[in-house]
Amino acid sequence: MGYTLTERDPDYVVLGETRSYSLVAITRAIRLIQGGARFIATNPDPTGPWPAGPQPATGSVAALVSKTTGIGAYFVGKPNFLGDEGEARVRDAYPGPTWDRLVEIKRRYDPTNLFRLNQNIPPATGSPGA
Repeated sequence: MGYTLTERDPDYVVLGETRSYSLVAITRAIRLIQGGARFIATNPDPTGPWPAGPQPATGSVAALVSKTTGIGAYFVGKPNFLGDEGEARVRDAYPGPTWDRLVEIKRRYDPTNLFRLNQNIPPATGSPGA
């Protein structure tokens, strides 16, 4: 297993965070994706904190590439699309049996709700395994 960096007929184009994005590299990525390479990005955040203030981050550049190619990125790094939006929004993201399964997992492994930030799923009442 491994990988080879190539600009000729690649299987994937991977977009990651950097302090400077090159228009030449972005254009090359667009051409490769249009040629059939799968598009992977490492972080959906549109901006990143920099000393001089927010600057475009991977999510913004991925949006530019996606808009140009019509192909959305598959994000592998930080897929936190929900913030502290409340239980109703989280329920919408995990409908039906998925929500029920997650509540059971939460009850079993985090009954005191220690891990309650971001996409919190409150534990079901009752003892684990009951």
